[in-house]
Amino acid sequence: MALSIDHNTRVIFVPQADLTFLGGDRWQMDVNDFRLELHDYMDNQQGIPLPFPFSHNTVVVLSGIAYARSVEFINGYTIEFEDGMYQVDLTGANHNIADVQVQNNVGLIINNSAGLIQVGTGLTALQSQMLADIYWRLGLDPALPLTNYQDGIEAGAGSPAPKRIDVTGDGENTTTLTRNDPA
Repeated sequence: MALSIDHNTRVIFVPQADLTFLGGDRWQMDVNDFRLELHDYMDNQQGIPLPFPFSHNTVVVLSGIAYARSVEFINGYTIEFEDGMYQVDLTGANHNIADVQVQNNVGLIINNSAGLIQVGTGLTALQSQMLADIYWRLGLDPALPLTNYQDGIEAGAGSPAPKRIDVTGDGENTTTLTRNDPA
């Protein structure tokens, strides 16, 4: 890429020719490659006097799951794609480019993904517990696989704190699901 930065306005300009053509009106930019190019720019004589344009969190592997890297553009920088009637598919990292894009005719396809979302402090303890219960009941935690038994559903069997729902009823007309927390 041959990006440029206006040092006075902190606008990072991305020419369309530096994007990867996908066909039709679709182009692609790998956000991590973009970050690396910006990093190189900031390490040279032109970029050293400027405030750094982004913060970066690398890929993190937790319990065998790789959570995507993130790039956040900071310090008043904006990103301007060369104007035209096309879309840019942004891949390779989670990012806030839509928040800092200079608005023109270019559309962005974001592709961000969320792993576990940190819940704000505005929730009560009961609400936090309810969300945690939903999380495990839907089988979303790979460390706590769900097991269905004739008389119940359990997540995390064999772990120090398994979660269990007992299933009772007559088997024909009624079924009752009762949360059974370990003592």
